[in-house]
Amino acid sequence: MDGRDALCIMATGTGKSICYQLPPLIMGTVAVVVSPLIALMQDQVQGLRKRNISAAMLGTAQTDPTVEGDCRK
Repeated sequence: MDGRDALCIMATGTGKSICYQLPPLIMGTVAVVVSPLIALMQDQVQGLRKRNISAAMLGTAQTDPTVEGDCRK
């Protein structure tokens, strides 16, 4: 949280998502997460939106033309 790099190695299902979700919420900034796991990205975006947190996914197979604009907000 003090602006330094961090390395977090955790097993599947142990809550790694909080490592990139919590800091931007606390600091009021934007986070860009790069992930090759499309299903995980979709799940994370849905979960954040259910909590009224702005989130968008931009993937190579993207069919929604409004997503790029949503990412720039």
